[in-house]
Amino acid sequence: PIPCVPWQSQTSGQYQRRVHGHYGLHTFLVRMRTKDMRKCPGVKIEDMGLKMGCNGVDNGKIWFDNVEIPRENLLNRYSNVEKGGKFTSEVKGIRARFVKVADSLLSGRICIASMCSGTSKCAITSLLRFAATRLTVGPTGESDTAILEYQLFQNALMPLLARTLAINFGLNYVKDRYAGVLNVPKDDMEVLIMATVIKPMSSFNANECGNVCRERAGGQGYLSVNRLGECITFGHAGMTAEGDNRVLFQKVAKELLARLRKGKHRFPRSSGSQDLTDTSAVYGYLVKREKGVMMGLAGRMQSKNEGRQIALPGLDEGGSPRPR
Repeated sequence: PIPCVPWQSQTSGQYQRRVHGHYGLHTFLVRMRTKDMRKCPGVKIEDMGLKMGCNGVDNGKIWFDNVEIPRENLLNRYSNVEKGGKFTSEVKGIRARFVKVADSLLSGRICIASMCSGTSKCAITSLLRFAATRLTVGPTGESDTAILEYQLFQNALMPLLARTLAINFGLNYVKDRYAGVLNVPKDDMEVLIMATVIKPMSSFNANECGNVCRERAGGQGYLSVNRLGECITFGHAGMTAEGDNRVLFQKVAKELLARLRKGKHRFPRSSGSQDLTDTSAVYGYLVKREKGVMMGLAGRMQSKNEGRQIALPGLDEGGSPRPR
């Protein structure tokens, strides 16, 4: 049992005396138990206790009280501490090192998004099968009409089905970009932004799918055997796992605005078609909406930045989009 733990040079009791200065977040291997599975000196471990769901995941709390480790325990792919305390790193800057260390969270966010995408599909599939076979009173006065035929039911379910499919397409694209299997220019920050935004989108959708499907299934949805309750708890787990959803949305907005200010964010070009039966036209309208929302946010932030003017491409001095 050797976990990876974060370390900041100015807060490490052992290395503070040997490494002078603040060099950012780094990762060490720290042994928690001996070979006979006893807890090592200075290590305290507690189980988190029962949760509202996902109890198959063994969450716990760990404390380290003056635990000393050798400098060789540093995972030194990017940074190293030599004998005598000299710090070296191929990644320049504290924030750049933090982003590099935090890259390991991206795979976790993609995994959480995948879990929540599967949760959404599980809930919708269960409800569709139930709704196609659950008969109720129809136009003939007999119980010969599936509840899936009713507009009330369709209005509740079909938007969730469409959104779940769209999120799944987006998630597959994020996976491919993260794996580097697409023939597109390498852009690590863009991949970070996409992995950061797909997790909250997928987990929020999983929660809504679980709740709506449970309600539309009536009493059957309340039975544990139909697993819709698990879909709800998995959605709730995803909303805070690997980063709180609202905070992640703020991070995405921050990073996008920073790229916009530097001229690195490019809006795709529209095909010019206005035929809503043409997918390229629908895509163009989505791009137009994204552009309006982002430029509007940039303008409001610029005007409220304590009187300081921030040059943003496409904005005039008052923060409004320039005419094109």
